[in-house]
Amino acid sequence: DTFSRQAEKSFVEGSSKEKGDEQKKIILSDGKERETDTILTDDEIITPIAETQKSGAVLSLDTNNNTETEEQALKNNDEESSLKKSTDTYIEDQHKETINTEEQVEDECLSVPKIRYDIVPEHLGEKDGKVTLFNIEGKKLSYQLVPATDIYVNTRIYDNLESGMYQIKVREGECEYDMDIIDVPATYCAKEKDYTFNLTTEEKWQIPLPALDGTVNIVNKSGQNMYNKTFIASDKLSWNGSGNNGEADAGLHKVIVKTTKETCVYNVIIAK
Repeated sequence: DTFSRQAEKSFVEGSSKEKGDEQKKIILSDGKERETDTILTDDEIITPIAETQKSGAVLSLDTNNNTETEEQALKNNDEESSLKKSTDTYIEDQHKETINTEEQVEDECLSVPKIRYDIVPEHLGEKDGKVTLFNIEGKKLSYQLVPATDIYVNTRIYDNLESGMYQIKVREGECEYDMDIIDVPATYCAKEKDYTFNLTTEEKWQIPLPALDGTVNIVNKSGQNMYNKTFIASDKLSWNGSGNNGEADAGLHKVIVKTTKETCVYNVIIAK
């Protein structure tokens, strides 16, 4: 049987308009068409599949759809290319929009808000330092005082502060600004400057002293020295209202506490 020795045939069903029936055709290795009832010679038999693959030969179908398939492939390639261009354009537009937004934010953030501040030192290690911020331009701002706070808040007053360095930060909308680094100093004087000492109800008045070595003097309104003491850092001194010449007179007295760091002056009014 001649057909049993053929390794591969390519059949194409074509439409015959004149006869109205279907006719099967094959493409031989020499590229010629033969109807299925044609007797093939030995040298016309198509090479078996294994040999064809080894030799690199290409078997093809004779089909009327070849042109349509090529056109469809070109159309698909055009659609894929168009889709890729659309995607690339969208990504590029999004990138440009992001850059424009960032540039707009940067432009808006060029105007640094104007503020000022007042600083109250920490007194005698009592953690009573204070910073007050003032919004000069009336803008809608929020604030941080690092390291006292780590979030932005609307408050402009920070108290109960220890002495040390603090960073003021301000936010306006999406813009954040690092403002001044400030120093909350420590003072060796008491915050309170005016005291009243009632000899009738109180036995003694506690003198505000720093944890340093120094001297304390109390003088009356005439400038007479009523009290004079030397102290060290661990001392606690008090005054019972008496002076070198006996009990002090009622009225204003000046208390002067002097150390190597600072001199503090207090007012004490003696009441009887």
